[in-house]
Amino acid sequence: MSNRKIGIPQRLQDTAPLYFSEKKWPLYRPYIYAVIAALFRYGSIDADVLKVLEKRLRRRLGRLGNTHSAEARRRRLYDVLLAANETGDYLCVLPPTPTKVPRPKSVATSARVAEREITAAGMARYLSDWLKANPDDEARCLGLAMRLVSRIGLGPRVVLGTLSRVTPADRIEEGTLAIPVDPTDWGKSRYHLHLPAQCRACMPRRTRGAPRYDQTLYPSVLGALLTPEGDKLPDAKTVKAAMNEVRDGLERVFTRFLADFRRDCPEAIFGPVNTWQQFAQNARRLPMRFGIPAAWIEPFRDYPLPASMPPEAMKLLFKRPSHRAQRAATDGDEPPPAIAWPQWIDDPDEAGANSEPMSVSPDFASTRLRFIRAFLREAEQYKGQRKEKITKNGLKKLEARRDRLMTNAKQTTPGRLNLTVMAIGWLYSELEKGNTLSTVRTYMYRIFRFELFLMEETLEMRDWDDETVQEVLASQMANNDWDRSTIAYFKQTWLGFLRYCQRLEVLTEVESLPQATAAGHSATRTSILKPIEFGLAWDRLAFDGDERMTLQARAALGLGLCAGLRSKEVLGLSVRDIKCRSGELYMHIKRGKTAAARRKIPLHATAPPDVQECIRAWVDTRKAEFDGEPSQAIPLFGPAGEKMGYDRRAFISPLLDEMQTVFGPGFDFHLLRHSFASWTLLRLHAVRVPTFASKLPWKDDWLFGDESLDALNDAIDGERPELLAPSARVPKTPV
Repeated sequence: MSNRKIGIPQRLQDTAPLYFSEKKWPLYRPYIYAVIAALFRYGSIDADVLKVLEKRLRRRLGRLGNTHSAEARRRRLYDVLLAANETGDYLCVLPPTPTKVPRPKSVATSARVAEREITAAGMARYLSDWLKANPDDEARCLGLAMRLVSRIGLGPRVVLGTLSRVTPADRIEEGTLAIPVDPTDWGKSRYHLHLPAQCRACMPRRTRGAPRYDQTLYPSVLGALLTPEGDKLPDAKTVKAAMNEVRDGLERVFTRFLADFRRDCPEAIFGPVNTWQQFAQNARRLPMRFGIPAAWIEPFRDYPLPASMPPEAMKLLFKRPSHRAQRAATDGDEPPPAIAWPQWIDDPDEAGANSEPMSVSPDFASTRLRFIRAFLREAEQYKGQRKEKITKNGLKKLEARRDRLMTNAKQTTPGRLNLTVMAIGWLYSELEKGNTLSTVRTYMYRIFRFELFLMEETLEMRDWDDETVQEVLASQMANNDWDRSTIAYFKQTWLGFLRYCQRLEVLTEVESLPQATAAGHSATRTSILKPIEFGLAWDRLAFDGDERMTLQARAALGLGLCAGLRSKEVLGLSVRDIKCRSGELYMHIKRGKTAAARRKIPLHATAPPDVQECIRAWVDTRKAEFDGEPSQAIPLFGPAGEKMGYDRRAFISPLLDEMQTVFGPGFDFHLLRHSFASWTLLRLHAVRVPTFASKLPWKDDWLFGDESLDALNDAIDGERPELLAPSARVPKTPV
């Protein structure tokens, strides 16, 4: 250990350039020294040491006078700990790095902001008349900048970056403008922005010759075009100077517009909007008046811009066809083919006899709700004369009636634990705590509504996870115009019911309960597992002297991240569910919490080769342990030689404990499923847009390799676009 401690600075110096450049070394120096001191003292950094390290680092930076934000501290400490893990000699828990989720605002946040927005709306209305009276190029340039904000919702910085880089040659069609995704990005990727009619009217007039590609749209206002000088690309300072030049030109013309607006429309002035910058800040929500939702405006707030939508989808923002036109356009046309991946399992023999999900009819839902109301009617008979509370003798008599109702409710869904059974037990426990009957009745009417029992998820509560809880709460809160206090009471009541279910070990897969607050936008999961972190987790699951456990744990980890399985689905797999056909590896999920959980997943398109080899090796190991036994009777994960598979405590919980020593207490099994969905969406977009993968930091990973994307493309039966280059592949000739 002493030799390892002595070499800590040298090892970090060798691996640090992988995560941050030498120019940033002064910023990272306090973090590096703090990590070296912690490793020298403890030998490794676990979750407890990490808390102490973060606290001491914050104090030390304060004494040094460094005003680093909490986000910057967390990010830099994350990089240094990654560099320490890269040495291979030290194990450091990585701090969580939450991603900020955009929360679009649809209304003004104060009365002063509302007054400025009203003034900006008046300016947008007056702009048409002003352009008719001022048809010169300077006025048209200002009109274009103002309408990019008021009609599409571009942020001020996006408008400045666009006007400093766009040329007349970037006008692809009459109503489409190709703009850079970032002012500092000099690649060939462009965002195809569909312009409404008001913006098209302010574009430069077309000339007979070829459009210019060496000047801005309006050079007299916007200045010179921002372009590379030879092989040297403009640095950040040059880009900022060009954007400031565009801003100064717009402010100069806006001064003329403002004088005319104050003269002609003094009654439309409610708040101070004295510059173009102020107009752009207060007019970004005006597109909602044209039917564009706030969630579609938010991505244009700042750089980088999102991936480009198809022009057909963008046209729906600006043109709404009538119902008659929509029917005429679709009559006689066949519906488009559905994506073939994930595939449904239509073979009854493959799916199993008992895997058909039960349907929830209104009669069936009302029957289960009547059990709960019958319990409250029975409780009415045992309340005291003066108070609404149930007496002690009444609780004993009510307990027998409770058990009888719960038994009858269980028979409505044989073999399943439905929500009605748990609801009756929870209401009785609330009465047992001393709550009045009126309070418990309020709880029942607050959360156990008829619409809730129409949901298929209520038929089996043991399949619930974090995602299910969020879906159930969101469906109950939808289309209800509740105030903040009502939302808070609703969530608080649900929280009490879910905690009761957790105490009875029913919700074993629910890791985090919803907060009893009135927050309208809550993002419980804002991070995913990156490829390098998956590699750390894979290496961590190496048990010395127990090759079987190593193979088994890695196979479960791979199925969680590369197939998006829930922990209950992993435990329910049999050896028959993994099938290898002509070099392709498939996995069948025959039963889940809903009908949508039944699917077939092509692991050869979603899992790297080493994960596929691990899964195949583990299947062969399980088959060898039960030589001659039918594969459908062999659980995929279980003790050696036993046909009884693991439960969550025996397998999933130890696996999570091992992972939490690396990633901290925030790691749970559902994080793997969330990461699988996120990476699959990125890969599908890389299939559709060949240049997308080259812009990602993980472009060299297997996920975005040509071979893996081709396999994914074949799995979804799609056509992958080819690059127009001499090396492009020639499509196969149909036989």
